[in-house]
Amino acid sequence: MPPVLESYANNDSNLQDVINQYVTAFQQQSHDTGTPTVGHAPPEHYQKQRDQLLKEKDQLQIQNEKLKADLAQAQECIKHIKVNQQPTDQNDAKRLRDKLHYLYAEQDRFWLDTRPNLRRELESRKANLSERDEVQPLIKQRLNDLLSKKHSFADVHLFLPSAEIPDDYGSGPRLVVLPTVDAYSNSKNNAAYIAAEKTLRMRGDQPRQKQNRLIFLAPDFDVVSRLREHARIFLAWRSIIVDIDSQALNQDIAGLNQAKKNLNGATKSLDMLLRDAFKWLIVPTEIFVNGKPTLEWKTVQVSTSSQNLIQDIELKLREEEWLIFEWSPIHLRKLLADWYFKAETKHISALKVWQGSANHLYMPRLANHDVFRHTVIEGLHSKDYFAYAAGVEGDRYLGFHFGDRSITPMDDSSLLIEREEAVAYEERTKPAPVPPISIAPYYAGEEQSGAESTSTNYNPAPIAPTQSSTPKALMNQFYGSISLDPVRAKMDFATLIDEVSRNLKIFHQTLSHWITHASHGKVASTFNHNLETATLEAEVKKLKRALAVAEMERSILKKATAFFSKDTC
Repeated sequence: MPPVLESYANNDSNLQDVINQYVTAFQQQSHDTGTPTVGHAPPEHYQKQRDQLLKEKDQLQIQNEKLKADLAQAQECIKHIKVNQQPTDQNDAKRLRDKLHYLYAEQDRFWLDTRPNLRRELESRKANLSERDEVQPLIKQRLNDLLSKKHSFADVHLFLPSAEIPDDYGSGPRLVVLPTVDAYSNSKNNAAYIAAEKTLRMRGDQPRQKQNRLIFLAPDFDVVSRLREHARIFLAWRSIIVDIDSQALNQDIAGLNQAKKNLNGATKSLDMLLRDAFKWLIVPTEIFVNGKPTLEWKTVQVSTSSQNLIQDIELKLREEEWLIFEWSPIHLRKLLADWYFKAETKHISALKVWQGSANHLYMPRLANHDVFRHTVIEGLHSKDYFAYAAGVEGDRYLGFHFGDRSITPMDDSSLLIEREEAVAYEERTKPAPVPPISIAPYYAGEEQSGAESTSTNYNPAPIAPTQSSTPKALMNQFYGSISLDPVRAKMDFATLIDEVSRNLKIFHQTLSHWITHASHGKVASTFNHNLETATLEAEVKKLKRALAVAEMERSILKKATAFFSKDTC
């Protein structure tokens, strides 16, 4: 490298000579060497070499022009420095270094070099970056990395126009991230509120219906300018490293290491500023003023120090109760009473209630449909809130549930019924009590009177068999009929079986076995007993019970005798 500029030269004439010598040497170095002598290689090889040399010549000429401009500016600045005196401004050298492409400065001296100054290269590249095509896409990409972790939102929309944000119920609310031009501030004309309301009310040219499914995240106005600046620094250092690696930029290993070190610092600063900037959580609500809904914004600042931004947003929404993950049935009952159960309306579509909570900003914002369904099920566990029906047909509710949690999947015909209406309907449709069925023995060839057929306590005394008396056949068939409600037939039939088994004084399982045998034609063999056999069997059972009691008393007396005998001895 030729001798260079000294910041405090003894005289200007010597400095001018040094500058002229350096320019002459650099011009000779960049002069075209021409086409090499043709040897044994193919002509295409030498033509390729010639094209490469011409390309390098053009690059050197561009560098030469920049160097001339730097020298001219350096000359002009040095004229203001008096011989053997310190500069009036201690930052002149630093400002000169940052301004010129090929000028380097260190402490009290600076020099020119064929390698470009990285700081001046950085400033030049920053100025040439496009805000729309390069800076904003970078911020969007880095922010997407912060928000791409697991979350409960249906989707996260970064810097999108309102027309590209879906208007649906989704699996959760939608988080809309506003761009840096729509930053949040405390001024009267808050750009974040204006942009958020435009997205909230309209989807492109069409009115938005599911307004209660949108939540907004806005950047801070005071941090946005620094965020853009650091994004430009990051992009500039990244492009410098790419050009050094591809040898498009003349730098040595030291310059490459310096660029990489600066890129790492720019990356950390950019990520930190992203967290500091995008911290305002904005939630729309509506309050009623003079009977009309009025838009109101609720804003809170999320933490900028946590590692997971998306989880911190969900936590803040849960704390402020702006997004409900668990809902009590008492709140659903109040909602139904305030907005749906009016005048003659005693039931409402369950799906309509869920859709209303997603559409209207004055209603609670539920996380998803599962929260609503779980609340309905919990409310049906008690008769204090409401009832549920799968549908309605005339004045009858189909699949009526009140006080139990077993409901069918909700669809367009599912209904929520006012509690008082449910109590009245349950009373109206309550089945008449089933009278106890009395069974009296029937003997073949004997007519029963009405009083005998309704006897409830018949206990025939044992009949001693005699030679002159002939035992009568025991009744083995019984008949009865009852009308059952088709809707409650299964439940009423089970009640009927219980009544019959209780009156016959037999187990429920035994009666069920009889019914099963009867359906297969096997019941006739069950009753092939005459009166004498039945009487004897009853007497045997009675004697067995008496014998068991006597044995127990004998055992007790035996133990007592042994105990008292031991004490006497």
